[in-house]
Amino acid sequence: MESNNIGKILPVEGYMVRVPHTFPQHYIRSLTHLYQPIIGAVAISIYQTLLSDFELKLAQSRQTHHRLMNYLHLSLDQVYEAKRKLEAVGLLRTFMSQEEEGKLYTYVLHPPFTAKEFFQDDVLSVLLYHELGEDKYNIVKEAFLPQPKALAGEEVTASFEDMFQTTMLHSKSMPQHTNSSRSEDKEQKGVVIGQEVVDFGWLTQSLQQRMYPTQHILNERNKRSINQMAVLYDLGTHEVEKAVMWSLSDEHDFMLKEFKEACHDLYQSKGKQSNPSLLHTRQALATNDSSTDAEEKKNETITERFERISPRELLEDLSDGNQPSYQELKMIRDVMDQQGLPPGVMNVLIHYVYLKTDKKLSKGYLEKIASHWSRKKVKTVQEAMELAKSENENKQQKSYSRSYNRAPQRQGVVPDWFKQNGKASSTQKEQEQSSSPKSSEDTDREREQLLEDLKNLDDL
Repeated sequence: MESNNIGKILPVEGYMVRVPHTFPQHYIRSLTHLYQPIIGAVAISIYQTLLSDFELKLAQSRQTHHRLMNYLHLSLDQVYEAKRKLEAVGLLRTFMSQEEEGKLYTYVLHPPFTAKEFFQDDVLSVLLYHELGEDKYNIVKEAFLPQPKALAGEEVTASFEDMFQTTMLHSKSMPQHTNSSRSEDKEQKGVVIGQEVVDFGWLTQSLQQRMYPTQHILNERNKRSINQMAVLYDLGTHEVEKAVMWSLSDEHDFMLKEFKEACHDLYQSKGKQSNPSLLHTRQALATNDSSTDAEEKKNETITERFERISPRELLEDLSDGNQPSYQELKMIRDVMDQQGLPPGVMNVLIHYVYLKTDKKLSKGYLEKIASHWSRKKVKTVQEAMELAKSENENKQQKSYSRSYNRAPQRQGVVPDWFKQNGKASSTQKEQEQSSSPKSSEDTDREREQLLEDLKNLDDL
């Protein structure tokens, strides 16, 4: 057991199980296909065991954790970690009390979300997406939420007013809705976020300075989503502000999907080792988030800049600060996911393709080069730049050999970082030309001498 978990729970300590809510019909499907990829099979096994104990009335009296360990052949560390995962995703609530026989834990089991509730939850849906990948995620979502087929014919369903009239309401008073003050009735379903990590006071002030409708943007639903994404992607308030700005429409509406994608881009640009899923390993970038001063930005090399910024920020720079289109962002995200390119390498690819195709991001050209770089196992910005230079030089040599007897053509645009090797190669060519055995003047002199010799032969 980890050192910070020692003593948190002991095998001899007891537990009881409570199930205050009824479970939906197909909850097993949700547990298996929606929750299990996120929290693992051990946590699901403990959850189902506790639920079975309650149904069989085995855990309505005090049981020990040692019994649970023997049932599942798990260590106490595995039981404790799995319990915490269940708590984190909202499937379990734990209450501790001190009894004469020692500590007693009351485990309150909550039913899993229905498929619709799950995919509407900001955190759980994002976690499942990163665990499964886009293709498998879409397959699972379609299986749980199939698109309804249009029904043929004209709808002739009776409406409410066709069957009921207000004169039928003879009751003199309205039914009373009881508001229970118990914590179980007020509980928040879904993922448990322990604290508010975003400074919404500062964020509100920042939006007000830009004349944005703060009450419309930062309503309770959006604030909850913003705080969840900040926790999920480990973002600070300044980074959240940038993601919020990126996600606002022309009508100042907060677009949740755009906000999630912006948070994911910022997370990768920070140089994290992996996605929130902890499965898709990415290379850590040589970044320094504190170097944000203008003077330091002037001194940084192009390599450092490619490593420091996200692909979205690079597109903004290439477009003179204008927001990139959704199609461009989706295309870049798809290429990165499919080919496994780190953000820095993707920046080099974007810059190269952007200049080679007259400032247009061609999807086919982008995918072709990305696939080649993926096969070459390019992992760093320096490797990507060297490979791009090499490919450009090879293309120029092939073009020169094909157009040897043709009129000179316009030279294509190349990035500035090509010129470092270009200067060296041009200097080398000049040296080779200066050291050649015959100059053009020598050749003309030989030609004149040959013509004169031929003339002398004719005179003979």
